[in-house]
Amino acid sequence: MYWMSLPFLPYLTMIEIVDFKLKYANDFKKIGEEWINEYMHLKEPDISILNDPEGSIIKKGGYIYMAIEDNRAIGTCALIKKSDNRWELCKLGILKSHRGHGLGRKLSLRIIEQAKNLGLENLYLESSSKLKPAISLYQKLGFVEDQSCNEGTSQCDIKMVLHLNT
Repeated sequence: MYWMSLPFLPYLTMIEIVDFKLKYANDFKKIGEEWINEYMHLKEPDISILNDPEGSIIKKGGYIYMAIEDNRAIGTCALIKKSDNRWELCKLGILKSHRGHGLGRKLSLRIIEQAKNLGLENLYLESSSKLKPAISLYQKLGFVEDQSCNEGTSQCDIKMVLHLNT
């Protein structure tokens, strides 16, 4: 469990980064739908993942972390197991009302920490050039473009990798 203080908000608030629980399933879906519909169109495979995060991610060996403020989910990020040696940072989303305050960075760092704990050599992601703040964040975290990641959907035109053992 992680806590962080966000002093830039008009009041002192504590954000807790917690493991996914079924009680957050609707929040996971709501957060995901909000940012996808803002920048792209909601379609498969996103619909399946958002409708069943436990079956699509957790039961397949992956992880989901939720950012919680005052017992309310405000952000999420997942680590999806694609194969034994291929894992993806995915579904990073922050409610629009809470964007721009470093919460995406905190969630991404939690995913990177988990990837390192698993002994992974590389962490992949797919994104869209429409998501300029996200791309900038990924670059600051050390992700670089990698065209060998070719599992992308029509909405994802950028593929990136973070080498964890360098």
